[in-house]
Amino acid sequence: MTGKVLKTFVLGVVVVCLLTLLGIYHVWRQFRLVVTGGELARASLELESLTVENELLKAEYLTLRTGDRYRPELFLAAGMKQPASNEVLVVKAGSAEGSR
Repeated sequence: MTGKVLKTFVLGVVVVCLLTLLGIYHVWRQFRLVVTGGELARASLELESLTVENELLKAEYLTLRTGDRYRPELFLAAGMKQPASNEVLVVKAGSAEGSR
């Protein structure tokens, strides 16, 4: 009779250990899922900001390349305003002596 009780006890301990390992695996998997979700959210925000920056750079490139023809549409599309004449500073290249 004690042999049967010992077998049942050992079998119970093995089942409890397996269930514990299964629970630990499940918690680890859910933790990894949450961490991966956070990384995905950060990457999505970075993608969005880089996309906006890319659109602004495209608008700037087209503005510099095409001249005054498309300038108002590009400024409106990028959410920028047209600078006033007193807000533009023109810097002309001069001699290198004054820079030292």
